[in-house]
Amino acid sequence: MKRKWIAAVGLIFVLVIGGAIGAMAGATQIIRMDDTEKEFAQMGSGGLTKASWEEEAPQTIKMWGPVLELSEDSFSFTRQFPDQEGYTEEVIVHIDPENTLILDGEYGLPVGMDQLKKGETVYIYAGPAMTLSLPPQVTAQIIFVGMPQSGIMPDYVTAEEPLTEDGQGGFLLKAVGGIEFNVPPDCPITPYLTRQMVTLSDISQGRRMLIWNQADGKVEKIVLFNQ
Repeated sequence: MKRKWIAAVGLIFVLVIGGAIGAMAGATQIIRMDDTEKEFAQMGSGGLTKASWEEEAPQTIKMWGPVLELSEDSFSFTRQFPDQEGYTEEVIVHIDPENTLILDGEYGLPVGMDQLKKGETVYIYAGPAMTLSLPPQVTAQIIFVGMPQSGIMPDYVTAEEPLTEDGQGGFLLKAVGGIEFNVPPDCPITPYLTRQMVTLSDISQGRRMLIWNQADGKVEKIVLFNQ
């Protein structure tokens, strides 16, 4: 009798796990597997599989929302989904002291973690992976605090190619991910935390930058990171 009871419990467990995996099939979820091997797992219709980090994983995940709780090297916030009205989720953001930049939204200058305040909205570029834990967790690359006077936060982008002429006297900037920006010929461009001279011609494939886009779709200014 005891063996039958154990067998029944085991069968129920298998069915529950199988149903959970089936429900996840088709929905892509990304999880950090190993920093050394740089691999990630993907739950697709065929189950859990591994793929090349460089070929498949997104470079960054853009998120924003109000801060919930703060700790010494991380914080949680309520992520907003503009395409899914009314849907939010809590996300834990880890701050890597060697690689995470906390910048003000007006000028792109570094600020301290004390500028992260509970209840205030932050804009986060994280990645390139998000854990499957509840709540999900990410490591931030850039965190923007303090809304600019224009009301538009800068974008953190990587150039897919050098600038091309747009046929109207300006330039077109194609960023990784398919985003395009209209850059006026006199657009101000400055280097990040250096005194070197930079011009629009210094924007080449793979260069990372901050872009302040105006309401009319034209770029207001650019901060260019070092190579």
